[in-house]
Amino acid sequence: MRTKRAIVWMLALTMVLAMLPGVALAAEPDKNTDVNANVSPAYTITVPARVEFNNLTKGTGVKSRNFWVKASNVVLEDGASIDVTAKGDAPDGRFLLYDGSGLNELNYVLNNGTAPVGVNGLYYSFTQDHKADGTVQVNTDDIQYAGTYSGAMLFTIGYVDPPAVNAAYDAEISYLFGWNNMGGGTYLSVEMGFKNWTVNQLSAVEVSLLKNGKKIAVNKLNNPSGYGGKELTCPFYFDKHTPGAWDSDFLTSSFTGASADTISLKVVKGGKTYFFQTTNIGPYVAG
Repeated sequence: MRTKRAIVWMLALTMVLAMLPGVALAAEPDKNTDVNANVSPAYTITVPARVEFNNLTKGTGVKSRNFWVKASNVVLEDGASIDVTAKGDAPDGRFLLYDGSGLNELNYVLNNGTAPVGVNGLYYSFTQDHKADGTVQVNTDDIQYAGTYSGAMLFTIGYVDPPAVNAAYDAEISYLFGWNNMGGGTYLSVEMGFKNWTVNQLSAVEVSLLKNGKKIAVNKLNNPSGYGGKELTCPFYFDKHTPGAWDSDFLTSSFTGASADTISLKVVKGGKTYFFQTTNIGPYVAG
């Protein structure tokens, strides 16, 4: 309905002006309308309420029960994570069960599926919806006395902010720059080299071109595990290419060296995200 009202208003205005020849109109400058939105981080962490071992008999080996921590409805800032750590309720944080007297104890182990979790150790770092499976184990050889044993695991949920851009630049980046006239002007090439990392240690590599702080193109490496070296070349083409090593947004033929003023590099290593940026973009110079 708003569109229809606007059209009627414009037609009426045109008719009035047509009946008043010679009226001078002052040109007004273009106006902007700001559009803003705020999305707050949100997530739900769920853990089982109980772990039951029931009857244990000394000398019957390690008994194990399934355990899990689940993250759902996860919406985070890019590069942020939810870290879930754990400890036991013993005074020093160890994972111990106590009998009714509180004098006799029985060790147990919380395993995150990869390794035992230490006191205040990390169970899992979530970046999206996921169920992290683990186990709780008791070695029956550790049983000293009969009784009913109980204890509790205490979980701490922490929101980890995204790392600052270029926080690890000097430590991890050998070079990062772009040539804007490669292939006779048919593509822009971003060159990068790492000091300590090989590409196959990274689970994600993403290169973006920005103008005035806004992304205008992005390029993602399809299979980082297939690259054993420390250097990469990332091409941005001016026409459509069949995705190969890189899955990219192609650039338009109107793209020039002035179309992008910043290169942004995002890599993920060991579940941790790193951001790097440079404004070093220019024409290729041989030698």
